[in-house]
Amino acid sequence: MKTLQTLIAVLSITMLTSCATILSGGKDQININVQNAQNVEVFVDGKNIGNTGQPLVLKRKFKNSRQVVLKKEGFADYEFIIPQKIAPAYFLGIFALGLPCIVDMCTGASSKPKETVFDKTMIPVTK
Repeated sequence: MKTLQTLIAVLSITMLTSCATILSGGKDQININVQNAQNVEVFVDGKNIGNTGQPLVLKRKFKNSRQVVLKKEGFADYEFIIPQKIAPAYFLGIFALGLPCIVDMCTGASSKPKETVFDKTMIPVTK
């Protein structure tokens, strides 16, 4: 009976944990450098996450790509895409009957940016 309880406890812990969430977290740090402007506002998927010139924290989401818009007065808005890839730790959930994979998808930990450093040049506008 004790062996059965131990087995159930171990299986429960294994199946309810999510490898990517635990091993690689739910956030990534990205750096966006704008060659011809400083302190540019950075919007990811419509949400302001900070300004250039400092590391930015990007909360993971289960998406194929993330839409980025750079905004600065005197410059045209600059839009680009951050492609996502599957986090390697996500595949460890397969060994626990796949249930952790579902948790990783729900938390967004299964996806991470393919790149984390971006160098951009914005176009000045004249009034």
